[in-house]
Amino acid sequence: MPGARLPARRRAVSRWITAVVAGIALIAGPLVAVPTAVAAPVTYAKSAHVPTADLTKFQPGNIISDAAFFNSSTMTEGQIQAFLEARVPNCQSGYTCLKDWYDTSRTTTADAMCGAYSGGVRERASRIIYKVAQACGINPQVILATLEKEQGLVRHTWPSEWRYTIAMGQGCPDTAACDTRYYGFFNQVYGAAWQFKRYANPAGTSQYFTWYAPGKTWNVRYNPNESCGSSPVYIQNQATANLYYYTPYQPNAAALRAGYGTGDGCSAYGNRNFYNFYNDWFGSTQAAPAPPAVPAPPFNNLDETPHVTALSQNGTIWAYPFSDEGRWGARVSVATGATGIKTLLSPGDMDGDGRRDLIGVDDTGKAYLWRGDGAAAYRSPSSVLVDFADAVLITDAGDFSGDGVPDVFTTTPAGALLLWRGTGTGGFRQPIQVGSGWGVMDLLSGGADMTGDGVTDLLARDSTGRLWLYPGTGEAGFAARIQLGHGWSALERIFVPGNFSGTSDADIAAMAPSGELRLYQGTGGGRIRQVDAIGTGWQHMAASIGNAAFDASLRTHQAGAGDIDVDGYRDVLAVNARGELVSYRGKGLGGWAGEVDVLAEGWRASDRLITLGDFSGDGESDIGRIDESGRFFLMPSAGASAYGAEVQIGHGWASLSHVTGGLDVDGDGFLDVLAIDAVGKLMLYRGDGRGGWASGPARAIGSGWLVVDELFGAGDFDGDGAGDLLARRSDDLGLWLYPTNGRGAFLSPRRVGSGWGGMVSIFSPGQFDGKGGPEVIAVDGQGSMYLYRTDGGGAWSGPRMQIGKGWSGVSDVG
Repeated sequence: MPGARLPARRRAVSRWITAVVAGIALIAGPLVAVPTAVAAPVTYAKSAHVPTADLTKFQPGNIISDAAFFNSSTMTEGQIQAFLEARVPNCQSGYTCLKDWYDTSRTTTADAMCGAYSGGVRERASRIIYKVAQACGINPQVILATLEKEQGLVRHTWPSEWRYTIAMGQGCPDTAACDTRYYGFFNQVYGAAWQFKRYANPAGTSQYFTWYAPGKTWNVRYNPNESCGSSPVYIQNQATANLYYYTPYQPNAAALRAGYGTGDGCSAYGNRNFYNFYNDWFGSTQAAPAPPAVPAPPFNNLDETPHVTALSQNGTIWAYPFSDEGRWGARVSVATGATGIKTLLSPGDMDGDGRRDLIGVDDTGKAYLWRGDGAAAYRSPSSVLVDFADAVLITDAGDFSGDGVPDVFTTTPAGALLLWRGTGTGGFRQPIQVGSGWGVMDLLSGGADMTGDGVTDLLARDSTGRLWLYPGTGEAGFAARIQLGHGWSALERIFVPGNFSGTSDADIAAMAPSGELRLYQGTGGGRIRQVDAIGTGWQHMAASIGNAAFDASLRTHQAGAGDIDVDGYRDVLAVNARGELVSYRGKGLGGWAGEVDVLAEGWRASDRLITLGDFSGDGESDIGRIDESGRFFLMPSAGASAYGAEVQIGHGWASLSHVTGGLDVDGDGFLDVLAIDAVGKLMLYRGDGRGGWASGPARAIGSGWLVVDELFGAGDFDGDGAGDLLARRSDDLGLWLYPTNGRGAFLSPRRVGSGWGGMVSIFSPGQFDGKGGPEVIAVDGQGSMYLYRTDGGGAWSGPRMQIGKGWSGVSDVG
């Protein structure tokens, strides 16, 4: 039996890991954990927690069974999210709790420890936990218990960001500071799970981890302080060995007597707390949990219940609810009278009321909108002013253009792929062509995110029976297509129901001529594998579809002048010294297309340019002009690179400063205008969604704004779903974020930058570089223009980039 040299060997582990990881790039290579210890009890946030674990049954040689530790099927992603929400129903203002935490994960390749992980932008913590558990074959309940025993993250109601930085204690040895290469929530969760598998020395790895090996007796210390002693422990299984590699101390008698409390000076609490949390939350650590009973899923409402929509021959529209364990519930009639409809579309919220809608298209190309009632049915249909008569194929597109409004794809007889962008008020804008050569396709299915990157994709079958995935870029374009399979010609309908099989990846359903519905399970990165038949009799339905991703939260509008030339990229407007209103065409990635379009003449240097967003409700971005006398004119968009005749919509604006639009401040679905009056009040002028003003006078929503010398809407700058303001203050020349709650009130402001005093103009063009969050553009006193990128969560991403010069000759820009 090894003796007192164990502590020295543990220090050697840290030295060996340091040497090995020094040559591994974090972005590409596996993470290697340093065992961590808890030298003092963790202080947990208050939450509803009734201790039930019986520490008299704690076995130092069998803390948890292998069957429980390596059972990755104990929880679905949805169950993990529900568990986190139950632990912390309400998070303290100004903090982000684990249930609401997002991180950008990276793609990893399969190795001896873990399968491949398909990275994603802004993945929820619950999704990361689930995907890591599946990739590495670790019980997600083990990950949750470890997150709690290391940093108290599961129950914390006001966690600081550093807790997420070292969430699992990964790379944090007893004798040194935590290694910054393992910082970040995803790195911590993936790295810890990877290391749990590495401890078993799987085939293809070195046999390095030989102490604490199962089937032998080892001296396990009570505390990092060697004088506290140790006792022999017969390690019964690999899972227990893993816990000692990770936290190499056993609880002494005082720690066990204390429950969750403090023992004596020689107590260590890591493995005790892991045992406590696992038992309290998930039951015994000594057996693989039995699969929970799966009741038939009820149909609660159109917006929240996962379901497949189908149209019967008699014109009844049915919802077939399903659970993510792959079980159907009883179908429910959600609309009647849809006779003559040949195609169903379920793009999401078409009219901006926060409810799921449905579109039906008849064989003449006429379209009808069934608006959701917020419960379990659709209202009577209304005609949509659009003509799909020329469409060969038609399918949902989700929010393919990235403007927050659902879209639709069609193909033409000439093989063009058209994108019909929704207006947000129940209609469509004029289509734009986003592809050619699509005449070889005989089936389209869109509106779902197959790759897990948060962007909707498109499935297409060609005439030879090959099935292709076209990943969306979020900018009305596609990345390189991926062939998913061949031999699909015999299948008559192909659609994406969502997460039917219980994984975090979208699945595909396809109907055979016999009416058998087959499931193809998503396996990550858009890949699929066939699972089994999941239904029969579907040939009796005239149409059947999945439902595009639906977000009932507030619709966030992008800042800036919009996509003026309708090429898919954000543009910038300016008034030059000749009195011309000119458009500078963006090309994505933060650069310019080169061409400058003159859109209007006769502007004066004293005129103020106001970007209003879709103020008139036709789906296109409008602008305003305020002249020297204070008259406010609306210039509605008239299509690509054109504005319609000016319409006066106000007067008396001469005394108002820093007028800005493009924000739905009060959450009624219509864009508003904000301005600062002569005494420093911030005034809200509510738009009516038709190019005018809502009834009632303007109202003050803040005071003390005279300190502001630059003010502009920034879209959803902090990523919480509501529009925000950015302002430069003359008292400190800093840039401040004033977040709104989307319902007419402000949250706590915070400073997001300093040293902005040298800028003569600051504004947001929206998502100008096509990624991250809304950007900020500033022009300095020498006429140099700079782009400031953001990460979509209220922080800057990378250094500023100069994108122009010679801008001192413009009188206004936005």
